[in-house]
Amino acid sequence: MTLNSEQLRTLMVNAREALQALESFSTMSKQEFLADKKTIWLVRYNFIIALQACIDICNHIASRKGNRAPTSSADCFAVLEEQGIIPGDLCTGMQRLTDLRNALVYLYWKINDEKVFDSLQNDLGIIREYLTTISRL
Repeated sequence: MTLNSEQLRTLMVNAREALQALESFSTMSKQEFLADKKTIWLVRYNFIIALQACIDICNHIASRKGNRAPTSSADCFAVLEEQGIIPGDLCTGMQRLTDLRNALVYLYWKINDEKVFDSLQNDLGIIREYLTTISRL
């Protein structure tokens, strides 16, 4: 089945805009970040948008190019790895970030914002690499 390029383009734009917003906060110190509730909420929201767009992209591609249906959002990235669309280390990184997205959405009252800051500092490259890899399809 063919990929819907318009749908993928829209999702990629949303993911990239959220990633750009996250990058604008990545220069903050941990102390500055943790002291600013507004920034914390903006970062949380943009992680949700960026990661949900990545998951939606994954599901779209897996539904058209995968040999099996994903059993979860995280498993969707394994389907792409099995098809040779993304490498194993990128699959693992996106699965870990899917756990962050799930925590932000379903366990929002228990979020450790120091971990959110750590992801802001260390994980944006994973999202960027995923989007770059997918844009080559």
